[in-house]
Amino acid sequence: MDPSTNKCCHNLNEICCGTECCDWTIGEVCCGGDECCNAPGCDSSDCEQCVNGTCEPCLEKASTYEELTGCSGEVVADPDWTPQPNGCSNPLGGDNPAMECCGLDSSFKPACDAHDTCYQTCNSIKLECECEFSNDLHAICEPFSGTCKSKCEEFADIYVGAVTLSGQPAWEADQVLACTCCVCE
Repeated sequence: MDPSTNKCCHNLNEICCGTECCDWTIGEVCCGGDECCNAPGCDSSDCEQCVNGTCEPCLEKASTYEELTGCSGEVVADPDWTPQPNGCSNPLGGDNPAMECCGLDSSFKPACDAHDTCYQTCNSIKLECECEFSNDLHAICEPFSGTCKSKCEEFADIYVGAVTLSGQPAWEADQVLACTCCVCE
């Protein structure tokens, strides 16, 4: 900064960043109000901050759901997490028990995988995951008729009831995996 004019450097390739002059032609940007950083888009809205001239994530991983909900910053998706669906896991033996009479087309696996992915998506709403799960399961049962359809729908309702009543711990654990806390200063 030029103290006599209180303006930034006179060079056209520089931008004023508080008391610093950043050279935008080499990719420097203002970060944190008065620091030049060598990375575009380095700001707290992207959960990044400038540390010694480089853009660094300011994320803090929680180890429990209580820690996650007590986060001092915003809860955001963990950039290192990818959902890992594992099909249907239930005490009835995994996939749709109605497959015995309805055949492989009645497999609940696609709906179970989508439900796992919903749970493992940061900031998902558990009730919305259950509603989507119910819709997906009943869509699988829709093409069938008679006893096969009624058995399929009966098991669909049992699966949805099970996750609705006892899925809270699994959803919380998945939120811890899928989310992190943005703690930019």
